[in-house]
Amino acid sequence: MTDGTSRRRAWIAAGLSILFPGLGHAYLRRWTRMGVWIAFVFVFATVLVVSPVLPTEQLPQTLSVDALMEFQRTLPASVDVAMWMVRGLIAIDAFVIARQTAHRQAVESGRQCPECGKELEDEGPSFCPWCGAELEEIEDEEGDVGAGP
Repeated sequence: MTDGTSRRRAWIAAGLSILFPGLGHAYLRRWTRMGVWIAFVFVFATVLVVSPVLPTEQLPQTLSVDALMEFQRTLPASVDVAMWMVRGLIAIDAFVIARQTAHRQAVESGRQCPECGKELEDEGPSFCPWCGAELEEIEDEEGDVGAGP
């Protein structure tokens, strides 16, 4: 995966997480993490609704779109800010996971040094020319021994 593709993938995951919490993690196929974040959002929203922040008469009496939109408009600004902060945390988490996954894949493919993360030449010495870290010898598909992470 190229660096441009991994950056784009990270931004897409973050954007999807802002659109709907957990969607960015689904895009990254991190199902458990998605479930944990969705559960967190539901628990957080439940605590806000049950807490004295929201009077019970503001809760929607029906589950229609109009009733939910009206309920959203009557929420205090502090609740809106708190929910957007949670969405921001989820988006940051999705972004970081996407970048870490891309970095890990690059290291495993032998294109980056596992210590400093700088790009390595395909055929080179058994150490990183940037940081001096020793690179393990690995066998490629044809049985040849070469330097790798």
